[in-house]
Amino acid sequence: MIVIQESGMEFGPFEESDCFLIEESEAIRDLGEGIKLPEFVVYIKPAHGAAGYVAVVEAKSSIPKDSQEFLTEIKEKYINALTIFCASLLGRLPEVLSDMPSGLRNFPAQTKMKLILVIPTVPDQHLPDITDSLREKLKIDRKLWGLQYQDILAVNKRLAIKQGFCS
Repeated sequence: MIVIQESGMEFGPFEESDCFLIEESEAIRDLGEGIKLPEFVVYIKPAHGAAGYVAVVEAKSSIPKDSQEFLTEIKEKYINALTIFCASLLGRLPEVLSDMPSGLRNFPAQTKMKLILVIPTVPDQHLPDITDSLREKLKIDRKLWGLQYQDILAVNKRLAIKQGFCS
């Protein structure tokens, strides 16, 4: 099992075979400088009849005053992660694929993907606005990647715990 310490939170525990610490991948670092990435990608296995999904998780301790620049950076991290992830699965980046845990190499083809921004201290009443802004920023990308509107969301610590991302 793996636990990830990030932005004042403890994510997991996750099966090591299902969690890719994408920021720490040596194979991705070898691709060159300037590739912005989220914290991790994790396969959340189906539980109690629910469908499993792949979550691309970015964690931030707070939101700066310039939220548009902030959201642009988050978008870049998500798109880079999705591109690297899918290019690896297609055999275009074999060295990254060999770095990727087995559970993320072998999940069902129709598995949903979710982009999740975790900001632990944001009050519940601000989350809908942040989520809407993030969805708007990713509007075209959402369509290109076949993501559902509800698969892009911002959560705080309470909701991250509720959704099983942290304890």
